[in-house]
Amino acid sequence: TDKISALSMIVQRDPMRSLSYLQTLLNLARKKNKKQVESACGVLKDLFTVHLAESKMQSFSKNPRFIGKKDHEITNKDLTEAYFEH
Repeated sequence: TDKISALSMIVQRDPMRSLSYLQTLLNLARKKNKKQVESACGVLKDLFTVHLAESKMQSFSKNPRFIGKKDHEITNKDLTEAYFEH
């Protein structure tokens, strides 16, 4: 749908500042409307696989933001920012 395409473009342009749009896509993938679910899942698959294919993975343990921190001190926001910064 147009809404799903628009959300996808927003997330592709600036992943760090569009986590709420990514969450909206994830929510759409949980709906009961089969066509909407298939479309959202396809877009999510493309977002995750294309981004991963184009970027080198870096170990979180080597990231300066995590050195000296215990696991319980690391937030989901920290992990997300580290993922998109590499």
